[in-house]
Amino acid sequence: MSAFEDGANIWTACADGDMSRVEYLLGLGMNVNVTDEYGYAPIYFAASYSHIPLIEYLIGRGANVNICDPDGDTPILACEDPVTFELLEKHGADITVKNNEGEGLVEKAVEMLEEENIEMVDYLITRQILPADFKETVGAKEEADTAGAIQVDMNDLQQYMEEQEAMGAGMEKESA
Repeated sequence: MSAFEDGANIWTACADGDMSRVEYLLGLGMNVNVTDEYGYAPIYFAASYSHIPLIEYLIGRGANVNICDPDGDTPILACEDPVTFELLEKHGADITVKNNEGEGLVEKAVEMLEEENIEMVDYLITRQILPADFKETVGAKEEADTAGAIQVDMNDLQQYMEEQEAMGAGMEKESA
């Protein structure tokens, strides 16, 4: 059976948490680590949506908890809750993994803060995967970045105004 046949989409079934569909498809002989046309494996979708019983089932069928997508992200980098994180880690997920851009849990935690996933960030701090002052450090950096962006904009505005004044002065001389 082709993994791409109509109605045989194991990836959508995993994203939806459709255990019976996943059991059916794997029962037909589909590989538990098959990737879609974008390079994502079923466990990646189950982990992204925190479908715990489905993740356990996939692992029991041989799913690779460290499988990489085309960007080098693994399911542990896609999960957004402590229960999924612990389940993947318990089954051997590498929590020190970095993707193709060199980003790991620290960089993902910055994204989680931006998305206001405080529960997961607090969990990673409690586990000492992130430093205790992580939220304050990231907040201070964002404030500095924002202030820097405003300063650059003010400098650009000042430069523009000076250029306009110089052009205006040049036009006044020509008309005199």
